[in-house]
Amino acid sequence: MRPIILLALFLAPTFLHKSAENKIQDKDCNCLDELVYVADYYSENLASYDDYVVPDPAAYAAIVADLKSEAKEVTTRDECYTLINEYVELFKDKHARLMDYEYVVDLNKDTEINEFVTSAVYKDWEILDMPRPTGTHPIGGTYQSLDGALTMQISPDAENKHRDFVGVITKALHPIFKPGHVVLELKETGLDNVFEAITRTADNYKKSISHFYFEQCALGDNWVKKDCDGNLEDLENQAFRFKKLADNIVYLGIPSFDFNFNRKIDSLYQVSEPAILAAKYLIIDVRNNSGGDEKNIEVLNKYIYTNPIQRDTIKYRVGEGNLQTYEGWLEWFKQDPDNFSAEDISDLENHISQLQEAYDNGQKYLETAPPEPISDYEILNNPASILILANHRTGSTAEIFLLHAKQSTKTQIIGTNSAGMIGYGDNGGVSTPCYQFRLTCTMFRYNHRRKYEKIGIAPDVYVNRVSIADVVSRIKRGAFENTIRQ
Repeated sequence: MRPIILLALFLAPTFLHKSAENKIQDKDCNCLDELVYVADYYSENLASYDDYVVPDPAAYAAIVADLKSEAKEVTTRDECYTLINEYVELFKDKHARLMDYEYVVDLNKDTEINEFVTSAVYKDWEILDMPRPTGTHPIGGTYQSLDGALTMQISPDAENKHRDFVGVITKALHPIFKPGHVVLELKETGLDNVFEAITRTADNYKKSISHFYFEQCALGDNWVKKDCDGNLEDLENQAFRFKKLADNIVYLGIPSFDFNFNRKIDSLYQVSEPAILAAKYLIIDVRNNSGGDEKNIEVLNKYIYTNPIQRDTIKYRVGEGNLQTYEGWLEWFKQDPDNFSAEDISDLENHISQLQEAYDNGQKYLETAPPEPISDYEILNNPASILILANHRTGSTAEIFLLHAKQSTKTQIIGTNSAGMIGYGDNGGVSTPCYQFRLTCTMFRYNHRRKYEKIGIAPDVYVNRVSIADVVSRIKRGAFENTIRQ
């Protein structure tokens, strides 16, 4: 089966959150039960589980025992989320994450807002006294949201063992947030200005992010540090677009390969192809592209092709939860003919049949046959030189495209290391029994690409926060004429 590798598959129609209206209540949940459920589910289904546990099972058991002991004392929803998220982060699987959108609020509905702000869930939201010292770390200070509605202060937090820094609202032009509310928790990773994060959005959507970046003035995707001299060029690639930039230079911006955009991407490729085939230089922008359906890179493979493109072997984790996920996807595929073909449905049916047989035989993994190299393209005269823009938000399927490009003799990748979300894929998930936290779970692992997990794909030309204008200027100066790999 063609790997899907979607970060967004947990947002399938059957998984969408319910409205907060008429359902907010103070749940009497046991955090230990929630943690045990997550640990059991991962032990049976998570593709990255053995990579972390097998090398040192005693260390893993000790960590889990400590978390279980702590879970017995947890009394609030937010505390339980933080504790279970610490367990999820153990596996360093950047597709695996924990989210809480059980009480996402429709900000266009006053009834939902009023019900939420008077609920026990809202009253349990952590509030810290302000002001707090911002410390000496460069991340400390005052930030504003991109829409200008929120102001937040980042300060160190030595009192909470689950975080190193905390983001607290100081001003809010917003119906939900108020001064003192904790909206961001950061834990150092050992990498400069890279953090594990728990974020809370304006509509009360809470999620974990394994690699949360502080660069120049930008913190993550939504915050800009005040009184900071920098730029936000990485936010350029936010829309699907094609543009002729100069004679013989064309630009293709693809901010996502998500299956939801299959038709949009197909249309973009069809409209742009005549001009691309007539141009010497093609700029492909996959900055901020977190992945999606691998069939959406097939046209790009045609442009970059100069020799057979090698692929990797996949091992599927055989588990009851994963089987149920794929069966749910099958029903979903059948209901969405605009984005899934009869061939897609047939491939998934065959995959489920193979997984079921492996499960019935007691197998832990189902390994695919080594895939044939991609070799069914002709070498095109144009585009003769392809410049690919990537950054630390370029992940998953977009990284597979980068690896394909690395095998071409007419490409250069410009930017920074990619996200390092390429070791594991097919991201399904479940909800915990009581709090209904949404847990994502990767269902296969690559044999060789796992070495790039967390590290990412290195560019050929390192440029921090590259801009389109800068690349065009470099092309005109002839900077890439003699740098194409051999």
